[in-house]
Amino acid sequence: MASRPKLKVPYVVPHPNYPNVTDKILCKMGGEVIRGLIPDDRFLEVQVIGTQTLRTQRLIMASLANYQEVEISFDDGSKHTTSLCKHHATRMNMVDVEAVYSADMEQARLDEDAGQGDVRWELWENRQVTGFRII
Repeated sequence: MASRPKLKVPYVVPHPNYPNVTDKILCKMGGEVIRGLIPDDRFLEVQVIGTQTLRTQRLIMASLANYQEVEISFDDGSKHTTSLCKHHATRMNMVDVEAVYSADMEQARLDEDAGQGDVRWELWENRQVTGFRII
């Protein structure tokens, strides 16, 4: 049996200046950036204050070209959608899928501990992975 891979957790990276804002999301398996903040050119505000020009541009969280979603199926009929880079998503086996789901549970615990909302653990615990598909 293949050994369980070591995954990147936390994979949700806060902005260095604003810890409550997500700066980027990494692939759990390889650490590549798969989502990140990019400038939204539709919203650019220019203000002149005295002799200074202030440009304010909105940033939006966007999926990058290497972003891929994977749907994990469980023995109780439920499903869980997660994200990885395309390289790792297309090369996963069942051992990898179980490790990815465990990484998602660990990230949820970190988020809950940081005060970002309660997790309904009774829905996540005690279910067995039965399959997965790229979506």
